Parts: sequence; C-alpha cells; structure tokens
Amino acid sequence: MSLSQRWMFLSAVMMVAVSGNTRADDVLNDKGDKGDKAAGVPQATRALTWQDFREACRHPAQFGSQRAPQNVKVLCTNQQTTWVAAPSGEVNLQGARRLTIAVTSDKYHVAPFAADVPVYSKVGSCSRFREVVETYTAPERVVSCDEILGYKGELADFCAEEVDKSKGNDSKLIQTLETGRMIDTCGGNASGGAAPKPAGRKL
Repeated sequence: MSLSQRWMFLSAVMMVAVSGNTRADDVLNDKGDKGDKAAGVPQATRALTWQDFREACRHPAQFGSQRAPQNVKVLCTNQQTTWVAAPSGEVNLQGARRLTIAVTSDKYHVAPFAADVPVYSKVGSCSRFREVVETYTAPERVVSCDEILGYKGELADFCAEEVDKSKGNDSKLIQTLETGRMIDTCGGNASGGAAPKPAGRKL
C-alpha cells in the first residue's frame, strides 16, 4: 500500500458579489445617485445561475441593465479528505518449525515421524493511517466580465485552479479535522464504515 491513499472532493463555494444591481431600476447608479452608498446600506443583488451571469456580462440589456456587472468577486473553498501517517505499531511475526526424523540401521529402524520445535517469533513494524478533512478558502479573486467570457472551463475548474495556486503559499490557513476513521495494518482494515465527517477536533 502506498504511503498515502487519497479520496478528494472539491466543495467549491463560489460567491459572486456585484456592485450595483442588474435591474433596470438601478440604472440611476450610473447617473451618480449615491444615496444608498452614502448611507452605507448594502445593495441587494439578483440571484443568477453562472450561465446567466455570463450572459449578463455578454448582453446586459437582456437582464434589464445598461451595463455589465462590475466588481465581480469569486470566493472558493476547497474541502478534501486524505490519509496521513499515524504512529506506527508492532506486530508479532510468528513462525513455525517442524522436523521429520527417521532412523535406520542394519537390524532396526524408527519409522519417520514429525516433531515440532519451538521457534522465536520476530517483531515487525506496521503502519497506521488516520483520515482527516482539510478545508481551505482561497483569497477572494476579483475578475472582470472580459475574463469571465474569455474563460473556457466551468466555474468549478476556475476555483480548483485558484485553490491549487494559492494553497501551497497559505498552508497555515488550512483547517484540519479528524474524521475518526483509521487504517491499521497491525491487525485491521479501514474502520468506522460511515461517510467521513469532521469530528470537530483540531489536530
């Protein structure tokens, strides 16, 4: 078995924040109406699918707006399960020894018979692995509509790339929780059986 056995799933939480609204009644913002902004009131945004969001970048008028979305931010959170080495253990390597004996002579013989002889057992090392859940949120990424329209992959692909780029530099920001599952080659296979769930205990 390799040093580490992995199962990974990307739980990409993608938050898109847009300054202003894409509805027609927010066109006033393009004309300098700063009432809500000055009061510090958060401006409501309309929920769209990612496909519709791309279309809003390409054809704002179809969504009741005179301009494409601005101040677009993407937030990606990665969660994956993996196995990490736990303290190794010991296992007894018990052997066996058997002699088959026969005696002959010119007058007599002893029929062959078997006899067990004590043998010292050996001690070997065995590996243990514990399953953990790693959660990491990549830095918020500001993108333009041009970038959105120019990107050929899916939004999950974009998030996976962002996580992979930044995760190595921000390893201290990875939250690690034990699931309680373990692989014990000293005398057992994967234990627990249930789907991996964070146990709420930091390593």
